[in-house]
Amino acid sequence: MTATLKLTHKAIGAEVRRGTYDIAVDGQRAGSLEMNDAIERPVVPGRHTVQLRNGRNSSRTETFDAAESETVAFRCTGKRFLPIFLASFIVPSLALKLKRKQARLTNQRAAEPPGGAGDESRLLRMIPPYAEPRRPQPLVVSNQSTVLHAQSPHLLPQLRNV
Repeated sequence: MTATLKLTHKAIGAEVRRGTYDIAVDGQRAGSLEMNDAIERPVVPGRHTVQLRNGRNSSRTETFDAAESETVAFRCTGKRFLPIFLASFIVPSLALKLKRKQARLTNQRAAEPPGGAGDESRLLRMIPPYAEPRRPQPLVVSNQSTVLHAQSPHLLPQLRNV
């Protein structure tokens, strides 16, 4: 079986570097990616590297592990924060950005119906342990038989004068 590498070139807002990106997987050319397009490539399970190029500009090399039947997804863009954009004229590997998408579903998990065996244990880990609300401890004033609760601190100065 194989894994899948999915790359999406989508920018939110205006993007200066919106040309066609060349994709290199493990140092070998694996295709090109247009603006607002997505591409999927099969990869063998294991550790791989991916990098984008657009002429002189490139992204940093990203390393990822792909398991059998897993889809590893990256979003790529040429839109950068202004200081990084300016620095990319000196260091071209800062020009393009590859960001791994966190939602990684295997084909096996995607085929499971909601409420399957894996969902219950995952939901139980999300619920914080139940704790009873704390009740205020009574505060006993020794020279009077008055019992105050800790939630009534505004009465303490009056009792000090007694």
